[in-house]
Amino acid sequence: MKLIILLFSLSTFLMVTSSFGQNQNLKDSSIDVIPNWLKGEIHNLKIESTTINKVENKPNTFLSTFDATFKIIEVSESGYKIEWTYTKSILAPGDLLIENHLLSKFINTKMVVEFSNVGIFMGLVNVQEVKTKADEVIDELIANSIDDKEINLQFKAAKQIMTSTQGLEIVLLKQLKLFVLPFGYNYKLNFKEQNNIKYPNPLGGDPIEAKEIVQLTKPDNLSSFCRIETDKIVDSITLRNIIFEVAKKVSKEMEDIVQEEFRNNGFQISENTKHEINFSKGIVLNAHFKRVMKLGFQNRTTLLEIKEVK
Repeated sequence: MKLIILLFSLSTFLMVTSSFGQNQNLKDSSIDVIPNWLKGEIHNLKIESTTINKVENKPNTFLSTFDATFKIIEVSESGYKIEWTYTKSILAPGDLLIENHLLSKFINTKMVVEFSNVGIFMGLVNVQEVKTKADEVIDELIANSIDDKEINLQFKAAKQIMTSTQGLEIVLLKQLKLFVLPFGYNYKLNFKEQNNIKYPNPLGGDPIEAKEIVQLTKPDNLSSFCRIETDKIVDSITLRNIIFEVAKKVSKEMEDIVQEEFRNNGFQISENTKHEINFSKGIVLNAHFKRVMKLGFQNRTTLLEIKEVK
């Protein structure tokens, strides 16, 4: 049971991604969402991270906030380099998201990130510098949580994840990836793009079959405003079968609990994103992310809201 809850908790590290399968040749009645960033340009952001955890019908809500800056430090024909820096944080007591604990200790640490010329995330540049800081932070968190075995185990698992560059990016740059998610694609007006995708399995094992819908809504050429929305929904039957198999390995009591929960409430993994964009300037005004995970033994809703402030 502890292993299941650990896997569930670590599922918050799942990357914020989208397949975005739009046809790049649809230039008529469509919009290209690409950045128009200038060297020295700075965007100041307010970030709210909310987690609603529900166990035995008892919900607990945790709200942590961050201030961040997005500064363009290099512009070339091949793409952009930016500095992503957290400047302030207020961590909710008992926050369940391990990455929030890490980020709260990254204040004023510059993370240099590379993007393509159409704004697609390419990767972390100053890897060694960030990894050195991350190692210091996670070792401190592990040492200070020695009396809380569950949270201590999660910090140790996070340390293992961050041994690779990809792991660092997953844990430390999720909020940045959300902010720039729509860049680099062409969106057709009045059209819902539907894609078959693989969603990471929160309980380990092979990815799960899922559906993704991407659409552009509320286009306004006069103000150069549009909204890009995505919805991902995991196949519920596949999800049910995965949870049943895990429950069987725990105990007959756990299997009965899972079966009863499925009959009463069903299981769900879904994600929704909304981005409000000025497409002529190539800037994101507001980014919203919502993930709902209802797995029977534990249910969690994760929200991320990022707004640009003047």
